[in-house]
This record gives sequence, C-alpha cells and structure tokens, in this order.
Amino acid sequence: MANDFGMRINGLKCDNPTCDYKDMSIPVGDYEKYINMPCPKCGAPLLTQADYDVVMKVMRVMNNPLVHLLGKIVNKALPEETDKIYHATMNGTGWDGMRLTRDDGEVEIEGNDIAAAVEAADALFPHRKNK
Repeated sequence: MANDFGMRINGLKCDNPTCDYKDMSIPVGDYEKYINMPCPKCGAPLLTQADYDVVMKVMRVMNNPLVHLLGKIVNKALPEETDKIYHATMNGTGWDGMRLTRDDGEVEIEGNDIAAAVEAADALFPHRKNK
C-alpha cells in the first residue's frame, strides 16, 4: 500500500529475535488471518494482536485524505525529502517495539515517539467515517 509519503506495508517476519523466517509476499489485507499464527520455522507468533492494532492505526492515519494532501505539499516544498527510504520493524509488543530506521540502518524514531506522532496526526486529521 502506498501514499504520497511512499508508505508501503507488506510481509511478515517472525517475532522471535533468533529466528530469520519472513514472508514478504503477505499483503497487509491478509494480516488479520496471521494474528497469533505460529511461525512455520520456530513456532513464535508471526503477528501479535498488539502489532496488528498498530499497523491498522498507522494505515488509518496514513490513508486519510488530508494526510495525502499534506504529502503532496511536502513533496513540492521539500523534494529532497521524497527520496529518503525508511523501514519500520516491530517485535510483537506494539508501539514499544516499533522502530523506524533510515535506509542506512540508523534509527530515526522508535517506540512511544512513533505512537505520539501517529496520535498527533490522528488528532489533527480526524478520520471521517462514511455515512
């Protein structure tokens, strides 16, 4: 899934730090099926309810039309920022285990700072339900 910020969510990896299992072909639309499903390699959860809830919240905020508009404005105002690539990883603990790293591996933001940013965006750009 992509928007004006270039967000793409796909694939799952095992939450066990000693396991290297991952399947990047799983679309975000199928994530609900994988909640608490055991890793085929080690048996640890592939996706916890806490991580699923975070992903759904981030998607809800990022798919807001006002956030898309903000993305277009940022892309025009700061074109040098549009080429940056970030990777989000989670460890099964929800917001606490979320980490956003730059393409070079440096940590940009993590845990509760990400939660605060998403909550702020949600407050600034409330999601309107279809009537």
